[in-house]
Amino acid sequence: MYTCKEIAAYLGILSSNAIPIWGFRQDSRLIQSRDLFFALPGDRVDGHAFLREVAKKGAVAAVVSKQYKGPSYGLLLLAVEDVMDALHLLAQVLFSKRSTRIIAVTGSVGKTTIKEFIATLLSAQFRVSKTPGNANSRIGVPLSLLNADREADVFIVEMGMNQRGQIARLVSIAPPEIAVITNISLAHSAYFPEGLESIAQAKAEILSSNKTRLAILGPNVGNFSNIKNNLLPKKVYGLSEGLDLYLQVYGKKFCLMEKTRYSSFFPLPFQAEHLWENFCGAALVARELGVCWEKIIEQTKRLKTISHRFTIIEKKGIIFVDDSYNASLSSMKAAFKSLPKPKGKTIAVLGDMKELGSFTETCHLEVAKYALEVTDILLCLGKDCSLMVRLFIKNKRKAYLYHDFQDLYKAVHAFAEQGDVVLIKGANSHQLWRILD
Repeated sequence: MYTCKEIAAYLGILSSNAIPIWGFRQDSRLIQSRDLFFALPGDRVDGHAFLREVAKKGAVAAVVSKQYKGPSYGLLLLAVEDVMDALHLLAQVLFSKRSTRIIAVTGSVGKTTIKEFIATLLSAQFRVSKTPGNANSRIGVPLSLLNADREADVFIVEMGMNQRGQIARLVSIAPPEIAVITNISLAHSAYFPEGLESIAQAKAEILSSNKTRLAILGPNVGNFSNIKNNLLPKKVYGLSEGLDLYLQVYGKKFCLMEKTRYSSFFPLPFQAEHLWENFCGAALVARELGVCWEKIIEQTKRLKTISHRFTIIEKKGIIFVDDSYNASLSSMKAAFKSLPKPKGKTIAVLGDMKELGSFTETCHLEVAKYALEVTDILLCLGKDCSLMVRLFIKNKRKAYLYHDFQDLYKAVHAFAEQGDVVLIKGANSHQLWRILD
């Protein structure tokens, strides 16, 4: 643990306070005894307004803006020009003093899943720490680094972005030994009106550190110019023969292939192709860190899907596929492609996709065309789904557009019968997983 005096010194502040700091937080609701609080400004609230609350909960110090002139409430106040910059500086300096190896993961889809799979596979041989949940932002990443297990051999960091420069900033805080890019697709494209090449350019920032020795790429990533022209050594994973590491599928059994080497046969605890691909990427990372086939295969028994990411739940003879955490064009297609075959109908319960900008209509229409091949009934929430509904009706399929969640909820439970498969997928803001409540 660190003392207040040490933390102050890293921020260029003199202090004789030797009280230890046990944790670092920016959310006042999560404060525990002996924590340091970062009073970050927000869009709706300012962290300085919660100093009294965090003091009552046992925090010992707070990093505040020099503009703050209020009471300390008994906290040691460390005044800085910019609280966010101070958070980033502390994470960068303190983590650089450790010998922990860093694996960084980004991509339009699949980031959190592959991060969790990598952690599971590596834990067979290493002490592993990681960013929790989807804490992949300019706040979540540095806080995760500050609170990480200091004895960890490997730290796996998920890096998200919706604008240029954001990943580069995270890389400057946590430069990775190996960088993984899972996929490039039209997610957050409202901020990238130029399209996929522009998104790829922003994702390629994960390759910007001179400490990175290898780029591990999903099957569609290496074709983008900003990634293809990067001079880092690259390896590609996927389900196609001839890649640096690929997964052979033999019914319900799998085999990892690596040039002339291959693993024994094993099962996987999920049936979706995009999850197989994520596993393959995680296995390639494990191989690069020296994990043998036997340990990788043993760890597959411990792999778990993440809540609301293609989780299959059966209720009253109805198979619900809960993939409701988020939605993009590629993830929508992947979900439809991997749906189990129904004994009855296939019902798609879709919320509209967000942050697509000028690509909104194109993406929703493309999803609708894809869904027509496998869907009997379409139930939608959100105005951007109107094109999808119209296409279904034009093709003499049942389709309904709702603007209220409760109406959608009632419709799902009215239409779904024993033997049906129900896909639930949409933007996270819709919280469509509530359909299963």
